[in-house]
Amino acid sequence: CTGTKCQVNVGKPDPIMLETMIDLIGLDAKECVMSGDRLYTEIQMAKGAGMPSAIVLTGDTTDRDLAGESEENLPDYVLERIDQLVPRDLWDEFGWEDG
Repeated sequence: CTGTKCQVNVGKPDPIMLETMIDLIGLDAKECVMSGDRLYTEIQMAKGAGMPSAIVLTGDTTDRDLAGESEENLPDYVLERIDQLVPRDLWDEFGWEDG
């Protein structure tokens, strides 16, 4: 209906989204961390882009899922909560507490 053709169809886990963003902001993939709750989308996208990854166990993936995975599918970091990405010395500055 638009008269245009799709040039590229992109979605997770294709790393092109991450590669485009890090190019736009001028960072190296190794300076970033991709976080998510799914091994086969966010974590695989990070791996494809050469970016460290952190799985958050508040969503789709569980400890049991990780235990059954091969080493190449595992993230670099496993977090109970997303706020664990923030350095602890900043928690006081933000007024955060463990909860």
